[in-house]
Amino acid sequence: MAELETLDEDELYSRLGGALLGDGYDFGPSDGAEYAEFARRWLKDRLNIIQQQICGRREIRALRGTVESNFATEVATMTDFLASVYGKPPASIIAVILARRGLNSICREWHSSHPDEDDADDANEGSS
Repeated sequence: MAELETLDEDELYSRLGGALLGDGYDFGPSDGAEYAEFARRWLKDRLNIIQQQICGRREIRALRGTVESNFATEVATMTDFLASVYGKPPASIIAVILARRGLNSICREWHSSHPDEDDADDANEGSS
């Protein structure tokens, strides 16, 4: 994760595109821009779902409630939730991108556009 934190946004998106597409496509080493563009579209298309997957979690609510946010803790917590859906490498990259945008900002945006949405933990507790 420490390596990901040092990458700029274009490099993160390029890595995410590579992780999502794998080596089976015709992109070569010089095609990082194509990977990045693919990843930007992919994340934009799925951002609402990803926000839903993380923002209602009890652990995320606890992190958002702290005065001093810890970037590494935010990334690790989001990665844990996202890895089961997207796999570890993409989840780690997605988590770094989102943590840079600001966990509070991302979740505030999601909650404001979904005011009646149940929190993920609360909804899951009722189905047990």
